Amino acid sequence: MILDAKSFFRRFQSGIGVAVAVAPSQPEKVLGIRDGFRRFMHEALDRELPLTLHTVKLDSCELPVSGQETLELARARAAQASVESDSAAFAVGSEGGLSVETVDGDTRYFVMNWTVIRGLDDEAWGSSGGLQLPQRLLDGRDG
Repeated sequence: MILDAKSFFRRFQSGIGVAVAVAPSQPEKVLGIRDGFRRFMHEALDRELPLTLHTVKLDSCELPVSGQETLELARARAAQASVESDSAAFAVGSEGGLSVETVDGDTRYFVMNWTVIRGLDDEAWGSSGGLQLPQRLLDGRDG
């Protein structure tokens, strides 16, 4: 990943490189990240900016079972992407997982996503809202 400001801004004028760490079975995340960068850069600069994605293939892993585990995995993926691509201006890790919440003895399960974007010297975190899984799915019933 590009680490100095001079190189970053020089490359920024001609296009943006983004390293994306995703599991092999999740190409839709790459497309979502691409579209997010395109929209943000176009609106911020009021012009099209060439965008190059570098995918970093990762091994599949166990489903994270807490918001903290999901965020930690997204951070680790972004860190790996930044190490494996020296031409990228940004590195992105995105991971979905479960969040388990217990209120008044009632346990509920939510699916959510964390995305981490690393830049020159910092990182930004963002998450989706949680969507509760219906009890019938947890019980193994599909209808």
